[in-house]
Amino acid sequence: MKPVFFFLCLLGLILVSPAMAINSTASAMSVSQYSIQAPDNYVIYQIIVDPVPMGTNQSHVLNYNGATFLLTIGSAQSYGIFNEFDIALTYPNGSLSSKHVSTTRISLGNYKTTIQPVFSQAQSLNNAYLTIDLQVGLTPVSAEFNTQPAGWLASSAIPFSSASGNLGVSTNVFCEMMTLDDFQNNVVNYNSLWGLKNLGSTVFQWTYEMVLGFISNIPVIGPLFIQLLTLLGIVLTEMSFWAVFIVTNAPAIILSLETLIIILSVVNTGKNAPLRKVLSNIYQYNVACINGFFTLIELLRGWIISLIEVITSIVQAMKLT
Repeated sequence: MKPVFFFLCLLGLILVSPAMAINSTASAMSVSQYSIQAPDNYVIYQIIVDPVPMGTNQSHVLNYNGATFLLTIGSAQSYGIFNEFDIALTYPNGSLSSKHVSTTRISLGNYKTTIQPVFSQAQSLNNAYLTIDLQVGLTPVSAEFNTQPAGWLASSAIPFSSASGNLGVSTNVFCEMMTLDDFQNNVVNYNSLWGLKNLGSTVFQWTYEMVLGFISNIPVIGPLFIQLLTLLGIVLTEMSFWAVFIVTNAPAIILSLETLIIILSVVNTGKNAPLRKVLSNIYQYNVACINGFFTLIELLRGWIISLIEVITSIVQAMKLT
């Protein structure tokens, strides 16, 4: 199987696997307010709001057996790439935990909110390049960008019997639910291999958590490799962001770069240098910039292909176990 084709299949499985893993999803589509009650013996363990325009304020009231948590999220954007978020969580005892996070990233004016990203979910196809992942949990509220689900302390997640909120804009809400027993077994006692025990005879279900769980069982080198994957993910995310940024803003970047190249060419040729020397420098600097850009793209492509090949090998090994 060719790496590119496998990558498309891999992406499809990741998007589909949550639907196979969770027990139920309650959706509220195109609403500015929502109120969802979990059925008997079920709890809400994860909430997704998508898409949310920058500059919109959200508030969520989360309840479990009479205990009420109030979560507020405010956002602001400037110059199209500077994104600021203020998050506050009021606990049932009245204590307040707050967090300010910011990022410089293209968001296309929208972002996606995931409250308690325990397991990977992809209920919509919002391609806003910006996802804010909120851990409510028993620990102070925390927020990161595009980290779902790796890095979260899933065992501190809180089950909710109901959830309601004011979104400030018409959008979509997805409440992921499971039975209380499943929550205890698979979230509180977090199992990265959750789902393998329920494999059908002809269907192979897996998620990224299973791959991480498989790697972590490798003595000594397993945990180190997971750390390497995390660092590689950060690097690939930043490289892909800047690649998209360069392509999206190509005219302005090319004009600025050419201006800089001309200035450097004139300065580096010195006084009384012939015009052909200046033109030669301009040519060489342009070639160097183009080669540098394609080197970046090739490096990014090589890393992605290598990562896909590693995951392919792991999936094949998991199928045989």
